[in-house]
Amino acid sequence: MATLQHDAPVLVKAIDRKEVVERLVREGKPQEIANTIWAMATLQHDAPMLAKAIDRKEVVEILVREGKPQNIANTIWAMATLQHDAPIMAKAIDRKEVVERLVREGKPQEIANTIWAMATLQHDAPMLAKAIDSKEVVERIVREETLQNIANTIWSFGVLGLVRENEDSVRLLWDDSMRRQLGNFGDEALRQFELTRLYAKSEGVELMTRSARRVTIGSPSRFENDTARELEKFGFGGFEREVSPFEGDEGGELLKIDIAWVDKKVALELDGPSHFLKSAKTGKEGRRNGPTEAKKRLLKSLGWK
Repeated sequence: MATLQHDAPVLVKAIDRKEVVERLVREGKPQEIANTIWAMATLQHDAPMLAKAIDRKEVVEILVREGKPQNIANTIWAMATLQHDAPIMAKAIDRKEVVERLVREGKPQEIANTIWAMATLQHDAPMLAKAIDSKEVVERIVREETLQNIANTIWSFGVLGLVRENEDSVRLLWDDSMRRQLGNFGDEALRQFELTRLYAKSEGVELMTRSARRVTIGSPSRFENDTARELEKFGFGGFEREVSPFEGDEGGELLKIDIAWVDKKVALELDGPSHFLKSAKTGKEGRRNGPTEAKKRLLKSLGWK
């Protein structure tokens, strides 16, 4: 159903029941487990029971030991897409023997999706980053000529704060992309490249772009508008809205501060549900996700409070 892009709300609801998911993770093969959570994520249906059942040591160990790179990549990608934290799985994946098999046997998309998921879930992945940071792996990603895979990979280094540490590989991927027709970039890829440039800038690494296309910037939310009115009402005025942390850099609008007292460098960020991961144990909002934490780190590096 997911492959055909046919929505299946009744089927999805029936699958994400405790007795069904328990049988799936107990009797199912790694590919069957991976395909199920991948389908849920592709159809954009939350699956809290399934996510909770998968992120258990006994299930994860079978997945990373017996599963193919595609199974591992699809599972962690699905968890990240659904914003379900997966600390046990992330830790198991970032082991030397697992990442070496992933970069040796996995396709560029599987490698890119795995590091993207780790960054989205805000899990440091030193072993995976080190394994990807090799000329052989980077050239494989470049040769495939899929911009989204390149965008996912360098964006992940940016979100994890690893641009300087992996500068040679990031520059190789970046420079190859900049030689292409940027009009062919999809909006998401273009956004990721711009964000990577800003993350790199905060680490002291300059990545040059020749893109003339502007990324679409979202409008302030109703919550943000209401908060601004309440602040003024209670005497906390003098702020500016939608402030770029990088003065004179138009791309900085992608990381604009919701409400800012510029003279004091005080930032007020209004985080909604999309900024947080759902706990694997409770299903409730827990830690900030990778992009949100990366923005917080960037603002701090620029002297914002």
